[in-house]
Amino acid sequence: MKLRHFILLPALLPVTVLAGSVLYTDSQHLPENLPPDIPVVLLDGPERLQTEMFGQLSADPEQAAAQARQVMTSPQWQCK
Repeated sequence: MKLRHFILLPALLPVTVLAGSVLYTDSQHLPENLPPDIPVVLLDGPERLQTEMFGQLSADPEQAAAQARQVMTSPQWQCK
């Protein structure tokens, strides 16, 4: 019975070592006075990046794809 505890103990140690905190928020609710070792994930980051790169895309998927292709084939895109 005691041997079983010794076998499980090493399996549980990495879990405690890897434990940590991650803060999920958006750009409208940025944290203040957060310790530097806590990573912050902006949930609206991908959408903001897409808008920055391609502008406001159409709600129609085919038209949005055409708009994105137009941006990606432009000379400005090739320089990025």
